[in-house]
Amino acid sequence: MSNGNELLIVEHMKKNIGSNEVLKDISFKVNKGKLVLLIGSNGAGKTTLLNIIGGQSKVLQGAVQLENHLIAENHLETNEILRRRTAYLSADLTFPTHWLISEIGKYGGALFPDFNEDSFKRFILTFQLGHNQSYQSLSLGQQMKVKLSFILAREVPLYLLDEPFTNLDLETRLDLVRLIISETSPDASFIIATHLIGEFEQICDEALMMKDGTIRAHIEIDDIREKSQQSLIEFYQEELRK
Repeated sequence: MSNGNELLIVEHMKKNIGSNEVLKDISFKVNKGKLVLLIGSNGAGKTTLLNIIGGQSKVLQGAVQLENHLIAENHLETNEILRRRTAYLSADLTFPTHWLISEIGKYGGALFPDFNEDSFKRFILTFQLGHNQSYQSLSLGQQMKVKLSFILAREVPLYLLDEPFTNLDLETRLDLVRLIISETSPDASFIIATHLIGEFEQICDEALMMKDGTIRAHIEIDDIREKSQQSLIEFYQEELRK
């Protein structure tokens, strides 16, 4: 049951890929308006978890509740609800190379009722790109800026960012942090998977730490500083050694 402030509830989620158990009885909750860091080494299960929450992979064992929508195992419907109520920056997100940036914005407006084309245009300018540039003419870092603009232009309750700092320089990473703080709804929540823990530690509320397909810790970042007098990186490294 939701307490009214809970946005996302994941219960007893399991996932096998072939004979490999990738997620092992995952359960956690995320409240509205929270920024959550999802951290773990490669192969810990972060992307698999985000794929399920973002509606890219079916819930086969366990359940995901987003707002009042319950997506349970063996659900007869597709995960369209999750795809419509989350904005997911996945590694697979891309656009036709011949499209102009302006066409990408129009595509978002046609595809998603919650897509704000004015916000997309503003984010593109923030990242110092031109709307008449073609996607194929952009560097990998510039393409990531377009993807981030596309995702953040959606007005949804939950944003999922899988390694959003890939190919971005420090100045752009700071621009991204500012956009997240100033340009999204205060009730919106973020789950951000990244290896660059220090970049987001100061603005995030909580950390989900994964290892070997399990949640090793779900903790408020302020509690780490106040109770253990450690940085998030120090706490994470200590957890990995256990």
